[in-house]
Amino acid sequence: MTEHKPWTTLSSQQVLDNPHLKIRREQVAVPNGPVIPDYYIIENRGWVGIVPVTEDGYFLINKQYKHGIGLVVLEFPAGGIDPHEDDPLDTARRELMEETGYSVEDGQIELLAHMCIWRWNGWGISPSMDSS
Repeated sequence: MTEHKPWTTLSSQQVLDNPHLKIRREQVAVPNGPVIPDYYIIENRGWVGIVPVTEDGYFLINKQYKHGIGLVVLEFPAGGIDPHEDDPLDTARRELMEETGYSVEDGQIELLAHMCIWRWNGWGISPSMDSS
């Protein structure tokens, strides 16, 4: 199995810093590879994606307009972590209620993964809608 070694940051410069988006440019050395002079890292305030499944096995999805692509899309409930929310599970509960009208109890929700999707970081969370 391949061992994945971390890259070495040689320099880092903040390019943009506002409440919704941060961009930094780094020069990095790849193990046993080249130096990448301009590697951009895009950070947002954090978000959660929720994969809700009802007791009868149906997935709950939303239809929403997404301005970034200018389309109405089908998606799982998701949303940004507010500054006062320390736990992504709190964000998941809030977003699930806002977007579907469903609520979950503590035992019905679990953190699945810390994800890096392309260059965005977020949380994948799955509430179980099972009442048992």
